[in-house]
Amino acid sequence: MEFTKKTIFEEFHFKKYRIITEEKALKQALEFIEDKIERKLNIEGRKIVQNKIQYLFEIYLKEIKAQRHDFSKIERKFRNDWYTPCIIIIDEWLIKPDLIEASQASTSKKGPGRPSKDFVDVAKSTEYAGATNASKLVNNNIKILLLAVKNATKVEQKDFTTFDLMHLSFIINTIISNLHNLKKINIVVEKDEKKPELLSQKEALGFLLENNLSKQVYKNIRMKCKEKNALIFPSYKHILDAKKECRPAVINYEDTKASTTFKALFEHTAARLVENETDHIKCILQDHEDSDVEMSNDEVMSVENSGKLIEATLIFADGGDGTTGFSHFNQKSESGQIINDHSLFTWSATPIALITKEGIELWRNPSPNSPFSNRPIMLEFAKETNNYVKDVYEKFEKEKQELSTLTLPLGNANVKITPEFHTTLIDGKVFNVITKTSSQSCPVCEAKPKDFLNREICVSKNKGLIHGLQPLHAIINVFNFLLHIAYKMDNKTWQARTTMQKKNVDDRKIEIQQRLRDEFGITFDAPRAGGFGNTTTGNLCRRVFAEPERLAAALCLDVEMVINFSTILGVLNCKEEIDTEKLDELCKNTIKFFEDGGSCNWAKISPTVHKILFHSKEIIMMLPLSPGYFSEEGSEAKNKYLKQYRLSNARKSSVKASLADTFNRNMDASDPIIFLSSVIARKQKRKQRPLPERVLQYIKNKDFDDIIDKEFCAEVTYADNFDNELDDCILDIEFENLL
Repeated sequence: MEFTKKTIFEEFHFKKYRIITEEKALKQALEFIEDKIERKLNIEGRKIVQNKIQYLFEIYLKEIKAQRHDFSKIERKFRNDWYTPCIIIIDEWLIKPDLIEASQASTSKKGPGRPSKDFVDVAKSTEYAGATNASKLVNNNIKILLLAVKNATKVEQKDFTTFDLMHLSFIINTIISNLHNLKKINIVVEKDEKKPELLSQKEALGFLLENNLSKQVYKNIRMKCKEKNALIFPSYKHILDAKKECRPAVINYEDTKASTTFKALFEHTAARLVENETDHIKCILQDHEDSDVEMSNDEVMSVENSGKLIEATLIFADGGDGTTGFSHFNQKSESGQIINDHSLFTWSATPIALITKEGIELWRNPSPNSPFSNRPIMLEFAKETNNYVKDVYEKFEKEKQELSTLTLPLGNANVKITPEFHTTLIDGKVFNVITKTSSQSCPVCEAKPKDFLNREICVSKNKGLIHGLQPLHAIINVFNFLLHIAYKMDNKTWQARTTMQKKNVDDRKIEIQQRLRDEFGITFDAPRAGGFGNTTTGNLCRRVFAEPERLAAALCLDVEMVINFSTILGVLNCKEEIDTEKLDELCKNTIKFFEDGGSCNWAKISPTVHKILFHSKEIIMMLPLSPGYFSEEGSEAKNKYLKQYRLSNARKSSVKASLADTFNRNMDASDPIIFLSSVIARKQKRKQRPLPERVLQYIKNKDFDDIIDKEFCAEVTYADNFDNELDDCILDIEFENLL
């Protein structure tokens, strides 16, 4: 007879035993159980049976006396309550055989003869016989046997991984639910051949940071995957272990400041880069060793990766920037002082490239302008005043001078890394402070506005050349410069003094803004919601400069002049080797538009336009790589992520805790291993378009098919959370002071 709930109920059918006593019910239950398991229970087993069914029987007997006329209701309660303990008792009997009588507990022989063996050590025939006997105990019920297997794996899980248990549970559940449709079982098992793989700690941390998940959201996703037998995420404690590896050894937390040192950041970044790129670096060294490149014997020996010392330089771009608009929280400070948490000043650094002294490039940052490759050095709640910026800059310059080399293992060789920092991640205000120049003067040659077109006076000085070109701010300032030329085209004078001239400028401004809105669907030079800045952002300027003919038509300016500016900005933003002689010639041709006889000879160029047209060649020659690698775009774009981290991923218990969590989150997201693991997928999703032909003419690399402009294009779309809308990069128009 098949062992099911129905058969158990039939054995105790209420109609057959309408009026029974407690003793008869207990006797009947014991007989039923012993008959099913084909064994006799000992005293302990009988007590367990009696205790488990006695309570239910008392309730059942009361129901009989109170509602004898309502047989169906009592029958339902009997079905739900009565035979359930019988099944439990039988299951316990299978798990705890010590409840049977001693004479029946073991089938092995006692006394002289062959000694008994464990079941795992017996022959195949004995295993089969034992399995047959176990099957008979449950009347060969397939469902119970499968559930017994599932339970046994949980008890003996030391031999199984978590995924193995989940996979076995899935298979058993599939078989139980499809015993009458074996074809469906085959289909389900075939579909489940691709097993989900458990993410590593680094991969899981990268997923958490890339999608900006909180701790609780990550746990919720993990539990939902676990419920669906697809546990691919490690526990959060493993995430914490991975986070510790993403942070330098030295981090100082104060009430209003969180910071690390240049030494700690350099050593941690270099170690993580070498750890992540070891195989890639070895391949590069081996390729150069085996190639036919013209190298001296000493140079070849210096790059061998077998017991040699490889000397290399790790190039960084660093700089500081202030940002405002942070939410105010009512948080306590340890000092008890009132802290203004609306303004934050940051100093950060981005690793650019690792190059040997022979010029062999071991590693180059694939996305140096990403905010996720920008590593924080200091976050402090402070206003960006001139004295404050000067003190911070001088302090960090002293730290840079005290840096020393770092030696790291690279297979059988050692790599000796020297740090090299270039302070280029700055805006015009910081540039003027560190060069000690006026905002109206050129920070490179210190020329005054009246001398901006005098080549004899505009002689470059080294202290300004080493700080780069700031390509992002250059795009915005050049666009604003052209915009104001268009506003004042009717007057043909730079300063509107009379009432009529001012009215002409206002009317022309409304007309130009409408033309730009009709041509590009964008509103420029308008106040932003919130009361600060305007709508002219870096991405919008890129879009219009990518189509210079349409821009010139909308502004009613000389087409050649606008095309020249568009080409110069495109060259300064690219990451290929630039032909500086050709670029300098293009800049000289553009200057002619503002000299005597030019179409805009009445316009006064701004310091940024002057720096681009007069000093681009010298600045590019001072940088170790193309100026596009030293753009301040990443540090500017990071400002909105800092606001997001502080709002959604930081504790609100105190100012110190909030700032510490913001700093740590930024440090974790910019870790080289975490960043590089996701940058490839992010770049694949990004829309890319080739550089225009007019820009390719100024690049030395003639393999134009492989050159893709990843920064300067009309429709720059960053994947996932990398939305590089530079909301905080709204600059004051430099030449407003000249009005």
